[in-house]
Amino acid sequence: MPEILSREEQAEKEIGVTEISRSAAAILMGVFLLTVGFVPLAQHIHELRLPGEDRGLPQCYDMLRMLPSLGEVGSIRSIRDLLNALPSLKEIDEYEDALEEQSVVANWILPKVQLRLTGWLGAGNEQALAGRDGWLFYRPGVEYLTQPGFLEEEVLARRSLSSDAVASPQPDPLKAIIHFKEQLAERGIDLLLMPTPTKAIVHPEKLVGTLDSDLPQQNVSWETFITQLRDSGAEVFDPTPLLIRKRDEEKVACFLETDTHWSPGAMDFIASELAGLIEKNSKLAALDSLDFQRQEMSAAAHGDIAVMLKLPESQALYSRQEVTIQQVQDVHGKDWAPDPKAEVLLLGDSFSNIYSLEAMGWGKSAGFAEQLSYHLRRPLDRIVINAGGAYTTRQQLRNELLRGQDRLSNKKLVIYQFAMRELSLGDWKLLKLPDVKARKESPKVRPTTPELVVTGSLQSRTSAPVPKSVPYKDCLIAAHLTDIEVSQGELDEEEIQVFVWGMRENKWTSAMKWKTDQKLSLQLTPWHKVAKKYGSFNRVELDDEELILLDVYWGVETNGGQKGLQRIKGNNE
Repeated sequence: MPEILSREEQAEKEIGVTEISRSAAAILMGVFLLTVGFVPLAQHIHELRLPGEDRGLPQCYDMLRMLPSLGEVGSIRSIRDLLNALPSLKEIDEYEDALEEQSVVANWILPKVQLRLTGWLGAGNEQALAGRDGWLFYRPGVEYLTQPGFLEEEVLARRSLSSDAVASPQPDPLKAIIHFKEQLAERGIDLLLMPTPTKAIVHPEKLVGTLDSDLPQQNVSWETFITQLRDSGAEVFDPTPLLIRKRDEEKVACFLETDTHWSPGAMDFIASELAGLIEKNSKLAALDSLDFQRQEMSAAAHGDIAVMLKLPESQALYSRQEVTIQQVQDVHGKDWAPDPKAEVLLLGDSFSNIYSLEAMGWGKSAGFAEQLSYHLRRPLDRIVINAGGAYTTRQQLRNELLRGQDRLSNKKLVIYQFAMRELSLGDWKLLKLPDVKARKESPKVRPTTPELVVTGSLQSRTSAPVPKSVPYKDCLIAAHLTDIEVSQGELDEEEIQVFVWGMRENKWTSAMKWKTDQKLSLQLTPWHKVAKKYGSFNRVELDDEELILLDVYWGVETNGGQKGLQRIKGNNE
């Protein structure tokens, strides 16, 4: 008599048995292998078909160059030697990022998928949020509002932890700002803070559809932050209520539709209001008013958030936005220029750079420093760098003092402008400004020919961010070179610091493949000769105070010889 099983027993017995024909198994296995093998095969074919000067071993084999050589393996005597010979976490992360960033399959599929997700479902990505009426929002700017308070103990403790054992971030903005204010006060200089609001603070209706939404209007730590700053004697100029008033009374947009930054009109309005505050409260010396003039110009571009969506080049969801900017010029018609002898110094990030740095795509000579100087009718000095408002401009000020360039000479007021989102995500390093009497003498300016070419050994370099992961399409990285050999021109230094392009037009350059101890051939230009041109770009400096005192150059890889020099003339722009 056959065994009678209950329904549960029968199901349990059949779960462990799956019958499949050999032909079906072969088809499934073939599909699986084809799917797994297609991506690396397509990448190999693509890279092997590149033009001659770019062709080489496919990128995936870069991992082999990261492994220790036979000589290094033979010299290993301890665990420490083994760890030093193996690739660092930073090198592994860069390798993985490079594979992802240069994947031919991903770069073909993802833009098309993102176009459908955004067009049909209104979905963004890890950096961009799709709002209403064609507006886009930078996700970190929205998270600044929705995340826990940036001054809460648990938040500070969590942010102070880092996977990078070399340098964990200092997360407390109060410590850094008060420390900075006290150092300036010792020099008789006032500090005026200008935290610039994020887009979602001023225009929440473009994100959630109504002004009467549950979206917080500020981070929960904001009031505590402002109160403690003012209790310390710091002066704060908050543009937020002024921008909201302008939005409501004039019914105008104070931010660009697909960009992280404010509109030209909103920026000019805030510059005018700040100028009035400075004239009323500051101790600036009376000066004859400068006769600046302004000229209306048109500028049009795709916003930086639209670029971070990684849509196809032919996409029509977000068109270029056209704006009218006000170029500031002197009485002779020359573009406005900073004056190192001015009593006011502006430290600013991309909110100050927009409409000033032409490479950002929104015009030139029409940024925040220009408009503030115009409304003050007096000269202005500035240190303005894209990204890292929490520390980069303070770091640059310190570095110039260390190198003997006293950017605080004759200063009576320092305006410190930074994006509010930096309060919750920035690295608020405590940076000591060197004592004026103890600072290093100015480095000797050596005569160099336009074609100074050297070969050096790379000791260390910094890294550019992953392309389209930040609002800036260009980034400089720093390199430390030793064992310098001059092949053309004159240079008597044995080690130098060099800035090079690490990311250009949202693509990593060959410098991101440089390895420690690699021999490099570079055409050099003293940094002071190109600082006006490149100094405002986002850049990642070497975090070693001893290296700061080295002579600094702008470098372009030559690949050696006159042929290399001819090839790089266009790349030096």
